[in-house]
Amino acid sequence: MKIDFFVVGDLASAIFYHLGAVMKIKIISLMMITFFMLAGLEGGTASAADNWQFVDARGTTGYYLDIDAISYENLTEGEGDKAVTRELINTRVAVVKAKQNRRFIYAIRFDPTKLTYQIFATRTEVYDTRAKITSTDTAQSVQSYSINSPMAEMVSFIAEYRRDVEHQKEISR
Repeated sequence: MKIDFFVVGDLASAIFYHLGAVMKIKIISLMMITFFMLAGLEGGTASAADNWQFVDARGTTGYYLDIDAISYENLTEGEGDKAVTRELINTRVAVVKAKQNRRFIYAIRFDPTKLTYQIFATRTEVYDTRAKITSTDTAQSVQSYSINSPMAEMVSFIAEYRRDVEHQKEISR
């Protein structure tokens, strides 16, 4: 089967044209966030620009957050009086498996209200050398997490970090 990409492009343009302004902004902002998250993930291994903070450990597995990669976005669902806005958190998470000598870095979005997360890109490295083994920019499906999981610890850490930063700003005024 032959696919005419000009026809597909015209169809996509027609669909995009008929979307409301709010939906267009959401699609464009999602594309931009995904691009920047992937650019940060593909940017290489840990460098002086990364700011990895230890969050939790379970056995020989450690969990870290790149504090400098944290960003927030508001997602509004519904319209008018039924509109509900919730805050999403974008960041990079590293999972270090000591016994396997591996580090897995994820570009991830948390939805604390729904207790869910979605991974948008993954990079696997040899922990000792930071040599890249694999990477993918394929978004995974949304996953749930429990309040006792490492992912919940990540979200709690981010909330505490945000409070600390805001408190430091108040002190320095």
